[in-house]
Amino acid sequence: DVSPVDRFLLDKLQQAGLGFSKAVSRTEFIRRATFDLTGLPPTWAEVEAFANDTTTGSEERLINRLLESPRYGERWGRHWLDLARYADTHGGAAIGFTSFPFSYTYRDYVIHAFNADLAVDRFLEEQIAADQLGLPEDSPSLAALGFLTVGMQFRNYHDTIDDQIDVITRGLMG
Repeated sequence: DVSPVDRFLLDKLQQAGLGFSKAVSRTEFIRRATFDLTGLPPTWAEVEAFANDTTTGSEERLINRLLESPRYGERWGRHWLDLARYADTHGGAAIGFTSFPFSYTYRDYVIHAFNADLAVDRFLEEQIAADQLGLPEDSPSLAALGFLTVGMQFRNYHDTIDDQIDVITRGLMG
């Protein structure tokens, strides 16, 4: 049973003289899926339960369970946080650490957005202009503005604007 997406991919692979990888065991499937989606290994109990569950749709149920895990947002949100230059502190042991108070609210916003499957256009809109969206003053979405503020700190206003333009263009244009 080949889906249209699989058929498209197989055609492209065959044009390059390649094919799909061979099927993996159920224990390998849960290991790969769990590492890919949560960044953590499955527990032995999870491996055993999945290996013994051969009912129709068990793979789909596993993937849905992993996507609903809080670990999913932590794993995949980390990639966006890297792009946004997220850090809780600045400096190092030699010069002393400077903490960024409330920077964790931006981190938590990103993790929640990934876990809630927030639409990408809304995710970006909130990070660039949440303060212009008419949101209530206590809206958790206002933490999204951390995208523009968790990076380098400058004394010169123009350098700050330059950094904001830099993070937006690198983040969205590569």
